[in-house]
Amino acid sequence: MYARLRRGTSPIAISAALSLAVLLAAAAGEVGRRFATIEPAERSPQAPIEIQHFQPIMDSDGNGIPDWKEELARAGISLDASTSTETASSSDPLSEIGFDIASSLLGSYFSMKENGTYTPAQGESVARTIGNAIQAPQTFTPHSETDFKALTDVSEKAILAYRSHMREALEPLVTDSEPEFSLFARYLETSDPHWLDELSRAATRYRDAEHNLLSVSVPKTALMYHIRATNAVGAYATTLERLVRFAGDPLAVMALLRTYNDGEREFLAAFDALAQFYARSIETR
Repeated sequence: MYARLRRGTSPIAISAALSLAVLLAAAAGEVGRRFATIEPAERSPQAPIEIQHFQPIMDSDGNGIPDWKEELARAGISLDASTSTETASSSDPLSEIGFDIASSLLGSYFSMKENGTYTPAQGESVARTIGNAIQAPQTFTPHSETDFKALTDVSEKAILAYRSHMREALEPLVTDSEPEFSLFARYLETSDPHWLDELSRAATRYRDAEHNLLSVSVPKTALMYHIRATNAVGAYATTLERLVRFAGDPLAVMALLRTYNDGEREFLAAFDALAQFYARSIETR
């Protein structure tokens, strides 16, 4: 566990300098796939990203086809419906993120073109802003006080016993395996599914630790720290599971890597707060 905490914050991060060309290429395939299979009246877009200051996607003639798509058609550009990988899990709201990103990106692009404000620098700024706003919709349900057994005994003996039980609960995380970000980076570099298998096994270890933490009896003075730590472990496990599930979807991966970084920071902060609780509880007695 302590080795896990010493790894520090992951070097995997979403760069703010996302280029318009890269996002446009990935987003165009997603929009092509979606519009090839879904009628306008059937679309029910999710909203994992919010771009407040861009114009909404326009449909000036009200025919159900966005202006940007008609603009592409007039230019003789066809979006190939086969350019995007199939969605990994239609029940996960992350399945919709490619369409949402594409809509915001292309809608903003053609709005600027129509208003005569587009420049490569402005286009890159739009991509950067959209990139910064990408967040994977949360699917982890946090645990609450009712999920734990709280003890009224808050003596030093009880705190020490609790700390011992915590070490046992977190035993699945004591491993010499590579950091999770390294496993996923190896997959991105090689496309070898072996690394996804390794990442999946890591996710299972975190899920096992979460279940163990739910069964620990907690002195009531430690409860809020324990809940935070348990939720950090569970949320982190969920992100790893989704990275495996959506590894073939580059837009979903972008959103998940940001979630990964946030989740790892919270993981470290939660266990740091718990360690400080141990120190305070024992030193003041």
